[in-house]
Amino acid sequence: MDEQPFVEAIRAAPDDVTQRLIYADWLEERGDPLAELIRIEIERARISIFDPTYWDLKERGGELRQQIDEPRRAVLGYGETYLPMLQTIPDARMERWKLLDRFVDAWCDQPLDRNSGATTDELLEAEERLGHQLPAAVREFYYLMGRRLEIGGHQDRFISLDELERPDPGPLAFRYDNQKEFRWEVSHGSHRDNPDPAVWRNDNWAPRTRRRYAPERECDRFSEFVLIAIFYETTMGGTIGAWTDDPAHFREVERDFSPCGFSGSYWFMRPVRYFEGPDILLNPSEDNGYLYAAFRNDAAIEQLSDELRAALENTP
Repeated sequence: MDEQPFVEAIRAAPDDVTQRLIYADWLEERGDPLAELIRIEIERARISIFDPTYWDLKERGGELRQQIDEPRRAVLGYGETYLPMLQTIPDARMERWKLLDRFVDAWCDQPLDRNSGATTDELLEAEERLGHQLPAAVREFYYLMGRRLEIGGHQDRFISLDELERPDPGPLAFRYDNQKEFRWEVSHGSHRDNPDPAVWRNDNWAPRTRRRYAPERECDRFSEFVLIAIFYETTMGGTIGAWTDDPAHFREVERDFSPCGFSGSYWFMRPVRYFEGPDILLNPSEDNGYLYAAFRNDAAIEQLSDELRAALENTP
């Protein structure tokens, strides 16, 4: 018996854990390291990203991937190609953090690991300085990637844990735009009612800012806003971008790529419009006449028409 029947069963029901475990049993009898990788990925999906075991499993999984041919891993969804993963944003906050971890794995040179975040002592010191406990999702964000804030800092930037400003009283600012003319905030007391609070954009805080607008609600959930911001930063830091007024360019993106399921926004974009394809991210804004694209490899750009590729490549 060969492995093809197992592979076909998994392809027919990729979310069926039982089929994967049956395959893993068959592989283990033959001493195949793919068996351990399957079990690791199943277990990692079951436990919290804040469980130390999660990072042990991730490290071991990385070692195993080096031992197994990419085509065999790809059948199981463990391959090197980035495939759309943000079409649906999970309702559970812990699953949104895992989604962030997977996205960073695909698009950043260095994946998140157990040392990427702030320590518990650093979080407690920040809360003592601020005079109140941070909302749970904000604490989790800094605990997960508080030492890797450059991931979300190509254009705008997250405020480091030791730079968080003490509300007097007022909302807690956690992110600035690149010119420090506006910032993103969560309500000072929102953790009492909502561990994953809404995010607001405040244009009025800087003395030199001449605009005077009421704060705008950007996203109902802090953890989803982090996903939006890092997707935005990854696309902005990508290969090419263009200013274009050709409607055909935007129709092509809508036709050929998968829309992300974000419910929030990111400053002037209403609503957020992001698209994904194999090894490609796209950020079009027809109202503002621009389109940015990021590619994981040179071959990914071939998914675009000659006309759109030329428009992108000819933009300084």
